[in-house]
Amino acid sequence: PADFTDHVFLAGLPQDSQRLFEYDVQVAQEVARLTDRFVGPGLHIVQGVALQKDEFRDPRFSGAALIHLAAPGTLDLQFPEQSRLRLSGTGDDPGSGLIYPVEIRALNQSATLVTLSGTAARGIAASGFDSRIGLVSDFLETGATAVVAGLWILPQDSVAAFMDDFYRNLATDPDVLGALAEVRRQRIAASDTKDFRHWAGFQLYIR
Repeated sequence: PADFTDHVFLAGLPQDSQRLFEYDVQVAQEVARLTDRFVGPGLHIVQGVALQKDEFRDPRFSGAALIHLAAPGTLDLQFPEQSRLRLSGTGDDPGSGLIYPVEIRALNQSATLVTLSGTAARGIAASGFDSRIGLVSDFLETGATAVVAGLWILPQDSVAAFMDDFYRNLATDPDVLGALAEVRRQRIAASDTKDFRHWAGFQLYIR
């Protein structure tokens, strides 16, 4: 829908109760950039120690047209149920900082688009006939129309710029496929065509 930016759930920068988690990818820059793009009454931001599982039961999550999760995660292709997304945990219960596919399937959401910008794939599917991708397939099964997910780790400034351009394109053309294709074309035109890692890692999945 053209007004998808009126209902945005933006989450990132997971922290435990004592210190910032140590990750290869930091999401603060991405969250700040997208906050500027979606600023308005329809934007709900959750970050730091507040990024707990309870936030996914909030009506602002279930009613969001766009869910953007700028948090580290793993898409396990060989064992999809072991895929996970990093949230904020506590020192007493480190496991509270991970959300798994079985928990995603229990959520109530019907977003037009879910973006997992900090994920990376690992392993190889056990069968060529198995198309299930942990987290991605689960968001689609629970109501999302489309999911854009990262397949490998990129520098934070590259992710932030890519996502900002992607949503700028989407604001003028509500076709997710067209907006993603356009930002890829922009990256190819602006750099060495062999440097595909900065644009090819974000893939679109639909139901």
